[in-house]
Amino acid sequence: MAENLNQFYCRFEKLDYSQEREKLTEELTARMPGYVNRELQQAEVELVLRRMRPNKAPGPDQICGRLLKACSDQLAGV
Repeated sequence: MAENLNQFYCRFEKLDYSQEREKLTEELTARMPGYVNRELQQAEVELVLRRMRPNKAPGPDQICGRLLKACSDQLAGV
C-alpha cells in the first residue's frame, strides 16, 4: 500500500507544466497590464488566511474557513 501511495503522489512531479504556466502568465499579462509575476510572502498568505470568515460556506475543496483561519500559521508556509 505504501508503494501505491508513493506512486500516486510521485506522478505529480513527473508532469511538466512549464508551457501551461508560460501561456497563463502571458494571458494574465495581456489582460492585466499591472500583473507582475512574483512570489507571495508567507506573511501575506497568513494574513489572508487569518481574515477568512469562519461562517462562510466551504469552497469546492470542502475545507471550511474556520479551519483555514485556525491553522493559518501552519498553512501559510505550505
